[in-house]
Amino acid sequence: MKNRKRTLTYFEIFAYGTGGIFINLAGVCDQFGMYFLTNVAMLPAAIVGSMMMLGTIFDAVNDPIIGGIVDRHQSRIGKYRPFLLFGGFLTAVVSVLRYMVPDLDQTGKIVYYMILLCLFSVGFTACTLPWQAMMSVLTPDYHERNVLLSTRSISGNLVGMLINGIILTCVARLGGNEENGWWKFMAIAWLVAIPFILLCQYGMKRVDYKDALPSPPRQPFFSRLRGLLSHKPVLCLSAAVAISSIVISLSNVCEMYYYEYVLHDTGVLARTSVFGAPVTIACALLMPFLLKWIDKRQLILIGFAVSLVKPTAIAVFGTALSADCVVVLIIISRAGTALLSAAIYAWTPECIDWVNYKEGVACAGLITAASTFMMKLGRALGQTMAGWLMSIAGFSAGAEITSSVVAQILRINGIYPIIGLCLTMVPILLFPISHRQAAEIRDELAARK
Repeated sequence: MKNRKRTLTYFEIFAYGTGGIFINLAGVCDQFGMYFLTNVAMLPAAIVGSMMMLGTIFDAVNDPIIGGIVDRHQSRIGKYRPFLLFGGFLTAVVSVLRYMVPDLDQTGKIVYYMILLCLFSVGFTACTLPWQAMMSVLTPDYHERNVLLSTRSISGNLVGMLINGIILTCVARLGGNEENGWWKFMAIAWLVAIPFILLCQYGMKRVDYKDALPSPPRQPFFSRLRGLLSHKPVLCLSAAVAISSIVISLSNVCEMYYYEYVLHDTGVLARTSVFGAPVTIACALLMPFLLKWIDKRQLILIGFAVSLVKPTAIAVFGTALSADCVVVLIIISRAGTALLSAAIYAWTPECIDWVNYKEGVACAGLITAASTFMMKLGRALGQTMAGWLMSIAGFSAGAEITSSVVAQILRINGIYPIIGLCLTMVPILLFPISHRQAAEIRDELAARK
């Protein structure tokens, strides 16, 4: 591979990395969303699961359309930055409203939260797509892209550690009751995050300004989308992202139920955040160095093996595991998930390069939209499955927790993730771009300029 002069400044690396702060804060809304709707808003688990499914249908239309709009858009401040600002502020407002309990009957609450789920989808998509697409636009250099990936992983892990470590305590102390505590915590968190939205978009200013990034030729939307999915790398990446997101979401949304009803110790959440953060941050710091010597596919397989530790232990030992033992297992598995997820998403720039190489057109927005849509589709399906599975087992907020509910919680945190992780490996093994091929494609694209 040819040597290239490094193009990124330290400020640009830092500014791009701060995007992980508000993107992961938005992810917290999904992580605790089902627990809030069932245990605070007091909606039935089956209805909550169905709401998540309807949100998924909306996402099916929303994500690729916004991706196409982003690719064709031009404004006086650039192609991607306006969407990052609009989406970031919309997500902030909606995230606070999602954690309020309106004085409505059950039907009114369902309509209220359904509207907010759709608005959240629009905002989150509008800010996530340009942020992820900019990784391939900011620099063509393979190692610099890995540094950007590492930086955003570090910021995201720090946010996750902090929020998971303090959220339950803060909710209990803010406002005097749980309903007020949730929305007040979200309001404070987003007030802190908004300056980072501004900083992140400002860091893109050098490469994203008026008419700096060309738009692809106009083409019927669904025809263009079908054309992208006909490329095997895009299809494999989308499938891997979807399946892994289902696995992670299914387990994450039921973690609180596992802590509360199986371990009888919700303090596990704070302990895993405090002790697990150094491990996941270390994984993020090591990522650029690991990818210098290890092929992404090999790194994914290592992450896959490590991720199996926790669900395998839960599947084998069930309720016999102590809370302290579970803390250790979660930390180990999170290290594996960090490697697995980061390496999968590191394939996105290579898919963008592949399509540019084959078709002569860069469609970073639409390709990123396909990946982001599959991620959110996976999250929503995971949440939907969790709601339905808990309802099938007889779970109802405030009712007695039966042995069938406990058994279902154990399966959701044990055998089901094992099956899902194994399925994730199918598109991973079929991904056609090797490390050497990716380098050759980047060199060819550089020579065309």
